[in-house]
Amino acid sequence: MQNQKPIYDMGNATAGIFKGNSISNAIKEIYGESASLFANLIKSKLPDTAREYTLLDIGSSKGELLSDILALLPEYNFDITVTDTNPDAVSQNCINGKKIVADAESLPLDDKSIDLVIMRYVLQFNLLENQKNIIREVSRVTKGFAIVQHGGSDSFDAESWREKVGKIFIDDELPQIKRNGGFWSSAEEIENYMDCENIRYERVLSKKIQGLSQPFIERYSLSNEQASKLRGMLGDKDFLTQTTWIIYPTE
Repeated sequence: MQNQKPIYDMGNATAGIFKGNSISNAIKEIYGESASLFANLIKSKLPDTAREYTLLDIGSSKGELLSDILALLPEYNFDITVTDTNPDAVSQNCINGKKIVADAESLPLDDKSIDLVIMRYVLQFNLLENQKNIIREVSRVTKGFAIVQHGGSDSFDAESWREKVGKIFIDDELPQIKRNGGFWSSAEEIENYMDCENIRYERVLSKKIQGLSQPFIERYSLSNEQASKLRGMLGDKDFLTQTTWIIYPTE
């Protein structure tokens, strides 16, 4: 695949964290509540359980989120495709379905070919222009609707939030979480783009979640000294804004 984006160490505890398995309230809120929210939205939008639906999970990793969603929807029959940029994650994905190594910016799928698309926490690990491409692709391939969940910046002061949070990803004393190529967009920045492109959407839920540091601490088993440094660097910006949208097909 051309222009392969960097693949970073996800951390040994990632699979459990992505399911919300932790005593940390932050991790439970950031990850653990997604499956029930997504499942309830699917039930409200797809009431007919007698037919088969096509489902695409973008950035599926090893299928942690989707497996929990499916467990809450035993009455549904899905023809499933999962994608991720990480070949190892795709090969280890626990979901029974088609598995594709693909960039969310250029999905190898036809227009309006998928009844239901789900995507969680993919946008912020891409630059803003790339995020716009991803949103465009999500809207292009769905013929029903997409559920997109995003972890982003402070909606009230995005720039100062990003300035402080960005420093944790370049600090030499926190090598486990060093990365580049991301942009923690605010919900409003994403919505402004969708408005400009006439992409229909509904904001389902948006909330501030304290404890941005905690998933990194647990995923990478940071030492007490590293955990303290990370929290200190974030200071009053140790939070994220979680936003969930329903996005509809491109007209």
